[in-house]
Amino acid sequence: IIRKRENSDKKKQTEELIRVTSGISDRVNPDYAKKPKVARIEEDLLGILMNHPEYVTLPCPDKPLSEDDFFTELGKRLFGFISAEQQADGFSTSALSGTFNYDEVSRAMSMFHARRDFSNDEKSYKTNAEYLKRETNKPASASLEDIISAKRNKT
Repeated sequence: IIRKRENSDKKKQTEELIRVTSGISDRVNPDYAKKPKVARIEEDLLGILMNHPEYVTLPCPDKPLSEDDFFTELGKRLFGFISAEQQADGFSTSALSGTFNYDEVSRAMSMFHARRDFSNDEKSYKTNAEYLKRETNKPASASLEDIISAKRNKT
């Protein structure tokens, strides 16, 4: 009984670790788990933007990014905030705490610090922005139920 309980506890801990590391239990950005690759690109872009807010107006490839180009709600809100602050009187990370909660500010600051020493920031920004626009504007893939019903209707 003790061995079964220990094995069960280890299994639960492993499952929790997998959930946390894959973004499934992300309370700050719950949309992260839906498209992790796109969410990571968003975080890269936002980190670069916080370090270089003047990039908000860079055309990527033909027009600058907008909030609609972001996939996650946190990404949309952060981009909108950075853009508005930059247009008003210049973006500063210290202004984040007035609009976002503690966990969101913490996530934003980790994005900021992780991208602080990127080389070729403008090139990275444009490349990631083009990828984000392409991925965000892709039509949603069919759900499993839609695929099953389509298969059933064919036969």
